[in-house]
Amino acid sequence: MFKTMMQDILFPWGKKRELIRWIALLLMAWDHWAAWTDPGDIWMRLPGRVVFPIFALFMGASLARGFSVWHYVKRILPFALIAQIGFIVFFYPTYMGRPIWLYWNILWTLLLGALLTDALRRKQWLTVPAYLFLAFFVDYGIEGVLLIATSTFLALSLNNAYEHNANERNTSKHKTNERNASKHSTDEHNTNKRDTSQTTKQFFPFLFTIYLLNLTIVNFSGFSADSLILSFGAWLIFPLMALVRVLPLGLPRGPWWVAYAFYPAHFVLLYIIKIIVQ
Repeated sequence: MFKTMMQDILFPWGKKRELIRWIALLLMAWDHWAAWTDPGDIWMRLPGRVVFPIFALFMGASLARGFSVWHYVKRILPFALIAQIGFIVFFYPTYMGRPIWLYWNILWTLLLGALLTDALRRKQWLTVPAYLFLAFFVDYGIEGVLLIATSTFLALSLNNAYEHNANERNTSKHKTNERNASKHSTDEHNTNKRDTSQTTKQFFPFLFTIYLLNLTIVNFSGFSADSLILSFGAWLIFPLMALVRVLPLGLPRGPWWVAYAFYPAHFVLLYIIKIIVQ
């Protein structure tokens, strides 16, 4: 019962997933505005604590059902490069106490998280240290990169999701995009998915506990009251996603690139507003 509930809440599909995606994107824009106007106001920053965990869950669900990691890389990389320009311009000269040149935006976090997860599932241990080292330079750091891995393994432990996901993928009008990845890569990922799923599905309690721990520390910066509020603010994904699940609302899925394009585009919009305000 609990596993089924978590599966339905944390890994939605169809119109519910798209609605949550756009809620997260709008909260992201709000959080970046709050970070510029009043970074010390934790109540303005609190809603944004759910954004990255939602993105991590969505990527984890896709990786768990065998979506090609290199297909993700080809999709994300151009937008990550473009967005980094806007990220530097908007937050120059520092962000989160670090020189902006040494702080890579959230799309790099998603990219590294996908690569790390793939390496762990394939047991390519030699590449893991390199990904963990690079994680120190991205938004949300090593905790954020690991959250994508824990989200993926959590999705794998909810084994019933895969029959549902496979059926939806077969009937989706976007299945053509899935076939663009090479057959060899797809076969490898599908085999890897089945093997990992069999291994992880019996460890759901352990994996869920690890996920909650990772979810808590992804926003952790100290033991002050403000820091702890922001840390546990990530847990707001549970009531938010549960609320969306029961609401008679949803959004149709648009082109895959729109959500990625929104990221660099929102920096342009915020920068224009910033100039007007100043």
